Amino acid sequence: MKKIFLYLTLFTTPSFAINSQSYFKNTYEEARKDFIQRGQALSQKYSGQIVLDKVNYQYAVNENFEINYLYISKKPSKNLVIIQSGTHGIEGHTGSGVQNFILDYIETKPETTTNFLIIHGVNQYGFETNRRVNYNNVDLNRNFQSDTNEFQSTNSGYEQVNYFLNPTKPIETGFFPKIGFYIDALKLIYKYSKDTLKRAILKGQYQFEKGLYFGGHQYQPEYFALNQIWDKYVPKYEKVLLIDIHTGYGKKGKLHLLANSSHSKDEEDIKNIFKPQSIDFGDDKEFYQVKGDLTSYFQTKYTSDNRHIYSLAFEFGTLDSQKLLGSIDSIYRMIAENQGHFNGYKDATDKNKISTLFSEMFYPKDFAWRDSVLDQSKKEIDKILSYFEE
Repeated sequence: MKKIFLYLTLFTTPSFAINSQSYFKNTYEEARKDFIQRGQALSQKYSGQIVLDKVNYQYAVNENFEINYLYISKKPSKNLVIIQSGTHGIEGHTGSGVQNFILDYIETKPETTTNFLIIHGVNQYGFETNRRVNYNNVDLNRNFQSDTNEFQSTNSGYEQVNYFLNPTKPIETGFFPKIGFYIDALKLIYKYSKDTLKRAILKGQYQFEKGLYFGGHQYQPEYFALNQIWDKYVPKYEKVLLIDIHTGYGKKGKLHLLANSSHSKDEEDIKNIFKPQSIDFGDDKEFYQVKGDLTSYFQTKYTSDNRHIYSLAFEFGTLDSQKLLGSIDSIYRMIAENQGHFNGYKDATDKNKISTLFSEMFYPKDFAWRDSVLDQSKKEIDKILSYFEE
């Protein structure tokens, strides 16, 4: 009877209207302001049950950055859900919108006992400048190594195609340069196979500082800032779910659930949380595995005999990159943005074109896409609460 009552109160509330335009912002500062204002409103409403705070960090050049977070513990709980945005800077635009939507949505469920930790804008530099990487050109989702020796590792597959991935001349757009790129890409796919290339490239690399998917030579400031936040709250709980929000990979408009390994002790639990939605595991032969990814690090660090850790990425597809042409288009945009950043552009028109292509890859302007992102997020939050509130 108790479970039936809980289900009715949690999941039969009046329909929650979704208007993506009120959640998705144009700049980091607008998104940050919206997040903080929502946090302040909750703090006033639930005095003593909400923590709105931030962690500051710097680079060697004394550039000041911050990670804002909101800890919601309205009721005693053994369960914590962590939702992060902006690990890949530019993807924080979507992630922030999802976070602010979730803050509103869980307010419609007063019986919820699950606690939340919402971490906003992990990579402020990338979020502000519309890059995926941080100030040091490090892909933070390749920087969370459990073994620091990995920072000296090599990736022979990446080495073989480094010349293609990281050109050293100014980028030129236009019909003929792009056709040339597609021809070169198809030649490489014919030589190595699409899956072999995908695994070699996306795994990450620690050799080429100006290259794509560079994981760094050491831990980055964001690594220490995140660990500071996690260490403050995670040890208090018996069950912790970490969701790292990303965009770009996969079928346009579809939410993909990504986890790096299928061999954790809580594998079956995480499948049960999100069923019937399938989870793509990186060690599956049809997929790819990442070195130094944040979710694997989190799971390894905090899993214990007395604590269950579930961690995965929410990835919202934009370019149908699971298909051949979509995957080539995706890597073209990645290469062009990075090439332009380090080597410049032939002219201002090229810069504007690439900026638009890159933004659309990670933060589409399409309102239908944005509405779909929120609708799918809502459905997954319902599953999470249903599982944790049993």
